Amino acid sequence: MKPLLVLSIAWCLFVSLPADTKEAEGLEGEWIVISEESFGNKTPEQETSKMRIAVKDGKIIATLDKESHTATFKIDADKKPAEIDITHQDGPDAGRTERGIYEFTGETLKLCVNENSTDRPKEFSSKNGTLMVLKRVKP
Repeated sequence: MKPLLVLSIAWCLFVSLPADTKEAEGLEGEWIVISEESFGNKTPEQETSKMRIAVKDGKIIATLDKESHTATFKIDADKKPAEIDITHQDGPDAGRTERGIYEFTGETLKLCVNENSTDRPKEFSSKNGTLMVLKRVKP
């Protein structure tokens, strides 16, 4: 098959994907934590600088130092703000789902989750959970 034809087919498949699938694929990659606040308290930079987030194939792998935890996620990009549900797969929170909101602009991802509630946050605030700002790592 000619390379241009393969590229055209791939583009048609991508364009025909549901919006949430396209958005999820846009989130894929390596991310560093620029800032984090939990319940109104800013996490020290010496801790956030050790955090890494990888998003691939519908999974989130969060790493701090040498410890990693995996979660799956579902998004609804049509909501305003866009919604995300993160379900922990291992560690002390295994099986727990956190409901959140996110904002994805270019190479920056803002994520807010309510940690002790089934309610979804209505604004980007760490009042009832965690607010993170992540920056995509260039390959």
